[in-house]
Amino acid sequence: MSKAILFDLDDTLLDREGSIEPIATHQYKKYGIQYAPLAAYVERFKTLDDHGYADRHQLFRTLVAEFKIEADSEDMLWDYRRQTWQVAQLFEDARHVLSVFRERGYKLGIITNGSTTMQSGKLEATGLQEIVDVALISEQVGVSKPDPLIFQQAAEQLSTPLPSCIFVGDHPVRDVMGAAQSGMTAIWRVAHLAWPNDLAIRPHHTIQRLSDLLTLPL
Repeated sequence: MSKAILFDLDDTLLDREGSIEPIATHQYKKYGIQYAPLAAYVERFKTLDDHGYADRHQLFRTLVAEFKIEADSEDMLWDYRRQTWQVAQLFEDARHVLSVFRERGYKLGIITNGSTTMQSGKLEATGLQEIVDVALISEQVGVSKPDPLIFQQAAEQLSTPLPSCIFVGDHPVRDVMGAAQSGMTAIWRVAHLAWPNDLAIRPHHTIQRLSDLLTLPL
């Protein structure tokens, strides 16, 4: 039986997509944007954001240019990063799922790509830092998913063999392929990314919601 279950953060435990609208709305009002209705600005923000994979500096440079915003793009980026911590929210079933796995005797972990400041802020804001046993942030440890090394480091810190670890994430390559190549059981949490046709590795299981984990034969 597996004895450790680890998770990606954004769009797996954390409802990152749900934070975009309140952040965009806040900035629309703060910077007095007048050349487009709020709905159009929010939609453009979401498109440029590309589910979190866009270059942030370019995102705000584009918004400033397209919407004639009288503000510095780097100031908007700084404000965005501050707001991200404040509006960070877990999916509604996340705490319950983590609690059940803890009761079942699993060790809990998080592996997330991103900056130490941003990701640690989210972990603190949601209380995840106090819930899990290990939380690795790529910038902090110097290696990013899908490199198997970051998965190996997490397993070592949990004192759990790789084959006894489960990893759950929404990114087919960074999460599923990385975890599978490291020797973990890889579970794909379907969110906003389609499965690449040319990706040979397949997930051991596929879920739509975190709570689906509770009924899997793990």
